[in-house]
Amino acid sequence: MSPKTTSFPAGIPAEKPALFNLPPALCILHPVRNILSEERTVMKKAGRYDVSYLLETQFEPGSRGRILKNRLGIKRKRDMEEIESEALQKTLDKLLGIYDKEHRFKESDIKRMHKLWLGEIYEWAGKYRRVNVSKGDFPFAAAKQIPLLMAEFEKGPLCKHTPCNFKTQKRTIQALSEVHVEFVLIHPFREGNGQSGKNTLNPYGCPGRPACS
Repeated sequence: MSPKTTSFPAGIPAEKPALFNLPPALCILHPVRNILSEERTVMKKAGRYDVSYLLETQFEPGSRGRILKNRLGIKRKRDMEEIESEALQKTLDKLLGIYDKEHRFKESDIKRMHKLWLGEIYEWAGKYRRVNVSKGDFPFAAAKQIPLLMAEFEKGPLCKHTPCNFKTQKRTIQALSEVHVEFVLIHPFREGNGQSGKNTLNPYGCPGRPACS
């Protein structure tokens, strides 16, 4: 199920970010803690506004609010899962031919991979979301902060762990885990973040390795 969107202006979380309660090792927002603290103050004075004009917030007619508006007019969840899965496999095959073992990945590569995967399905594929989203009571990074957070992500985990040519499996798993956790916490895209973290990002520094399951 797609994360719930909020109707607060981009950059203003609906609630105090649960990320502030995470252990330091898992908190990806430490570079901008002060900024987000200020936004929580601004949030108290902010009103709601209409974001229904954004395609990211729209659902496919006839899908009962289960499927985001898409280029293919798909209305059933099972059909969408099959289409996304097929597109993912094709993308993984392409990525193994695009990136070699010595490639150090950048923020632009992540956007490119997302667009390769979902570009034929969603118009906004490869673009950072412009709406705030949450999963249950957990709000992901504010949309306004995504470019800054992804820049930090590039300078931090991506720079640290790519190329992913480590000698031990333990070190490789550690690298993949750190990249995946921090990427999902940022949640830069409207859809496909989990798969991007586990699969599309898997060849980010480990070409030839099987996709995560």
